[in-house]
Amino acid sequence: MPGLKDIEQSIKLEDGGSFVGLYDPTKDVGVQESEFGTRYKFRFLGKDGRMVNVTGGSRLFDKIVGLCGTNDRPRTLKITAKGKAATMDRDYVVEEVPSTPTR
Repeated sequence: MPGLKDIEQSIKLEDGGSFVGLYDPTKDVGVQESEFGTRYKFRFLGKDGRMVNVTGGSRLFDKIVGLCGTNDRPRTLKITAKGKAATMDRDYVVEEVPSTPTR
């Protein structure tokens, strides 16, 4: 049985809420079809070392693909939700957070 830290947690972003984590575009993306459209589950490494799932529809998918493109380089992303969840008003801002140089 996995320990508490080993269980992936899901992030639910409220309007204006943000999440920052390390995203590796070479890892699998979960895809689930529903009556409301396709839902995508992206796995991130959170700041606390846990694996975290961020789920969204085509708007989130398009923003992440638009930023990552075909580059396989892992990067730290900040995802900010805009608008009420599960409505046509929902959108996302996805931006790369610059890494801090190590000395």
